[in-house]
Amino acid sequence: MKERVKRIFAQTEGLDCALFMNGVEPHLDMSFFYVTGLADGLFETGGVMIYPDGGMDLVSSLLEEPSAKKCKAPLHIYRKLDEGEDIFTNLLKGKKKVGINSEELTHANFEKLSRLAPHAEFMDISQEVKDARAVKDEQELEALKRACEIASEVAIEIPKYVKVGMTESALAAELAYLLQKKGASKPNFTLTSFGPNSAEPHYMGGDGVLKMGDFVLLDFGCIYNKYHSDITRTFVMGTASDRQKKIYKVVADAQQLAFEKMTPGADAKDVHSAVAALINATEFKGRFTHSTGHSLGLATHDGQRMFDYSLTLEPGMVFTVEPGVYLPDFGGVRIEDDVVITQSKPRILTNAPRDMIEL
Repeated sequence: MKERVKRIFAQTEGLDCALFMNGVEPHLDMSFFYVTGLADGLFETGGVMIYPDGGMDLVSSLLEEPSAKKCKAPLHIYRKLDEGEDIFTNLLKGKKKVGINSEELTHANFEKLSRLAPHAEFMDISQEVKDARAVKDEQELEALKRACEIASEVAIEIPKYVKVGMTESALAAELAYLLQKKGASKPNFTLTSFGPNSAEPHYMGGDGVLKMGDFVLLDFGCIYNKYHSDITRTFVMGTASDRQKKIYKVVADAQQLAFEKMTPGADAKDVHSAVAALINATEFKGRFTHSTGHSLGLATHDGQRMFDYSLTLEPGMVFTVEPGVYLPDFGGVRIEDDVVITQSKPRILTNAPRDMIEL
């Protein structure tokens, strides 16, 4: 894990160390798992101190000791919270400039740090952390690849479970079951929407009942060794109407354009602009309402978006590619796949068919 630590410090200056501290789930800093490489455990109230030479000190409760021992870093175990504070105090002693990941650090933990190291200057390195995590190493890519394989297998299998009269929540349950059955640690989310509900990009699913002629939009993914996949497929229950076919083709064309433009050196914002321009040149102008994609890794939304700021694409970066068209009171189509940037064209990690399927 030394290279990951050094990658963070390569983008900072003058730091004595950096500290990633966890709260209580869900307030866990995934950068803790990035630098330690640990795939098990929660490490609530624990943390890790990292140093410019690539070294680290791991602080863990006794509860997590079996998992913590899988990391080769020096290990500091506490039994009570005040013992943990003493450990952090000793590690921070003499440190003048300490990097913190402020986007993931709870206010309570920042107040604790300020009390434990009153003379230290705390520097926000959250952007540097996001930049370091954006380019995945081989170990990360292997975990992502497996998470994507599982999601793809489920995307191929799920159509046979879709029946007229079923509820969105029932189909979400089938997705969750299949993902874990096929080897996922757990699902990260299972969003199911039928008919007009599919026009709401982050609709959470519920009591909607499937009818003939409805769009069936399934946005789901899974976690494997703490790395996430994210895939969306949109089906039609029965025979698709001409309008449904037209929407689907526009979205499919937009996704293909994104694939073609996601080459090393390209600006992610320009990829999004090209996709949005293609959709806006059709009768569906203004109905693509989100980013073309986001980075993927230890979180489903891993810190970078292809939307509102410049980001140069580099080999090893992993993104979702998910254009969509959403028509209120009618329905929506989104097609989403996960890709890794390579030296040439992107490699698609999710391999479920992307053609429109009539159920």
